[in-house]
Amino acid sequence: MRSKQVAYISPSVFINGSANTNHVVLQCDALGRMGLKTTIYGLRKFAKDDCFQDSVKKYYGIDLENVRLVSWILRGSRGVNILISVLSVFDFIRSGWPDFIVSRNLYAAFVIAVIFRKKLLYEIHDLEIGIKRILQKSIIKRTSTRSVVISSDLKNIISKYHGMDASRFRVMHDAA
Repeated sequence: MRSKQVAYISPSVFINGSANTNHVVLQCDALGRMGLKTTIYGLRKFAKDDCFQDSVKKYYGIDLENVRLVSWILRGSRGVNILISVLSVFDFIRSGWPDFIVSRNLYAAFVIAVIFRKKLLYEIHDLEIGIKRILQKSIIKRTSTRSVVISSDLKNIISKYHGMDASRFRVMHDAA
């Protein structure tokens, strides 16, 4: 029996020391140690990819057993989340869809849940405004999407903000 495959689409740029990136890497390391084949999608600041996985292991002090890092070079600061979203979805189309997808990247979540109609665990860390609000609501209203928020307060705020029942959201406290 093959191991379940998990994809974690992050808005992260590796290696940068932010709490967001730390959480993503540590969560994926834990999934890998549980025996799940885990792939993290994100960006990196340096061009050389050949030693990237070893650099991440050393920087975060982790093993990354069963974890694959898929990263692309960051070239500027505009459109980072859109770039990660497009490249990760192209990777799914090319190599096959994983069994389970987690995303805290709004654009990837929209493409996966709304356009491709795939099951998704969507991590919500804040309220979106403008067109992003429309994207966020369209993601969380799908029955195939499970939404996780980082606090009970955010759960209450986001359910009122989008006019949805609070029971649609689960709380997983942020440890930052």
